[in-house]
Amino acid sequence: MKIKIKENAILITVQVICFQYLNFYAFKSNLHEESALGRGLSSFKEDRLHTSNDLTNYLQRLKNEYILNTPFYIYEELAFENATILYNNSRYTYEELIKHSFVNLKHSEDFWFYKSAMHHKMRVMDPSKAKLFYVPPMMNMIALGTLNGKFKYCINKWMCNERIYIKIHRFLRGSKYFKRNEGKDHIIVASHFGYNTKWLSSYGGNQLSTAFVHRITKTYSSIFKCNKIGFENVNQPAIINKDRINFPSTYFSQPCQKESSPQRKSLQFIFVANMKKKMFSQRRNICSWLNDTQLGHLSSLCGSGIPLCKHIQKAKYGFHVQGDTFGSSRPIDLIMNGVIPIFTQERQYDILPDWIPWRNISFFADVSSKDAFVDSIKKISSDKSMYEIKRQAILEYQELFDLRKTAPFDMYMYMFASRIFSAS
Repeated sequence: MKIKIKENAILITVQVICFQYLNFYAFKSNLHEESALGRGLSSFKEDRLHTSNDLTNYLQRLKNEYILNTPFYIYEELAFENATILYNNSRYTYEELIKHSFVNLKHSEDFWFYKSAMHHKMRVMDPSKAKLFYVPPMMNMIALGTLNGKFKYCINKWMCNERIYIKIHRFLRGSKYFKRNEGKDHIIVASHFGYNTKWLSSYGGNQLSTAFVHRITKTYSSIFKCNKIGFENVNQPAIINKDRINFPSTYFSQPCQKESSPQRKSLQFIFVANMKKKMFSQRRNICSWLNDTQLGHLSSLCGSGIPLCKHIQKAKYGFHVQGDTFGSSRPIDLIMNGVIPIFTQERQYDILPDWIPWRNISFFADVSSKDAFVDSIKKISSDKSMYEIKRQAILEYQELFDLRKTAPFDMYMYMFASRIFSAS
């Protein structure tokens, strides 16, 4: 009897090992099959784009070639489409909240990517036929609800804010498709600043979000074994999915409502931002320098509390200046309104998706001193031909930055597939 039990135990062990091996082999086969994608991607060098034709051709390639052709499955059970948000004593759906202009949902990438995923031609309904898995919970809204007392995001009466992570974590942990390779072919959007650990200052709010993300990545570990679209600094200490593919988000923005007649560019420069924090001296300097008489005829609008949509489309250029981090939604706000961004720190280019030619659709200003700044601005404003090249490029290829369209989803998912399947 004892011998029979031992024989059965050995047989079961062998079966388990064989099953795990076959699953691993199948995953490796998928990687090999898709590795041509990764090999087909040439490393992008922005200094190769010397002319308007070079820039146009490259942006055209992004639009036409960076399209997902890998079958993927959506865990619809985690979409929580009946979820509601309590805000100012009223209940909204996520979509309703986005439409209200009084709520700035620049971190609503989770919503827009889910919308694109649901209707994408490469979506499959049978998970056994999928090579990628899209994990669709509104991670940004969950973080917002957890960290900001003004919001309460609920999927039912009893499960709101952080408690929702429990459901996601348990679901993934129980999924055979997740378990077969520990989420290496799973993708999630978690790009809210709450998932950030790298701040330029460590005042109270930043400390809270850092402590929050350190805790939840350990507590709900299966979620953070997915590849992710993340906040600006995607390679962060103490975040457990560092060995996965992490791409930075571009933030969400949309055009301000256009007037019936085309906007005349009555402003050269615009910069609207919070100026009050002690660490924002660079922002205050820029406003002061823009008002300097040395710039003469170059009109500008700079300060805080200015209604952005009333003025943004009147400007030719807009400034992108660091705040609590190097990034912000300003480059996308500007591009979506036909305004050329002016970057002010080299690090600002490093925290954006590296397949987009940011340097070629923006300008750079040296803000190390007043004289350097004035020289930069004069040079930028005098190069009218380059301004026109960049302006035409962002107008023609605006959909590449518009999360309401499918192009950003395609680019991101294409890049996920290429990196995941070329990594083996």
